[in-house]
Amino acid sequence: MGVKKERILKRDWENFLEDFNRDNRFRAAVIRLKDDVLEGDWGRPFIGIKYDPEERVARVYLGVPQPDDPIKLIYEIKVPRAFWQIVDSEDTTKVLGIQIQPKPGEPMVYITFEDIAPEEVKNRWLQEMAYALYLKRGMEHGKDQEDWFTAENIVRKAIDNFV
Repeated sequence: MGVKKERILKRDWENFLEDFNRDNRFRAAVIRLKDDVLEGDWGRPFIGIKYDPEERVARVYLGVPQPDDPIKLIYEIKVPRAFWQIVDSEDTTKVLGIQIQPKPGEPMVYITFEDIAPEEVKNRWLQEMAYALYLKRGMEHGKDQEDWFTAENIVRKAIDNFV
């Protein structure tokens, strides 16, 4: 399997990112700056990238198991110069990630997706969230279903607010 990079024109960034976020939400993401893993060493759930044309900043968000703040701003790219979608060269419908070129002097940002089903990643996030809720309320047994339903509501509301 080879890779192919498709450059996204600046005039298309906002629409592209909206589609990219929707199509890749909950995929297991790893964020790297050059060769260093910044976040997601096992693949945190990808939530999305927001680009603010007024501020000229792109912000990358992942899901974390924190009931009070389940979506975490992981990295800001100030004055991004280019976005490239990375796809499988043999199957260009298979998105492998995205590369973001920052302003000169800043490290290249890579977001790659692991080959894990998004539903599995979402369920792992829900499990972590339910466990965090269990710990938060003092490890009282017998409320595992309540913790799970609360975790689902937290994730649903966080995603709804993000879009």
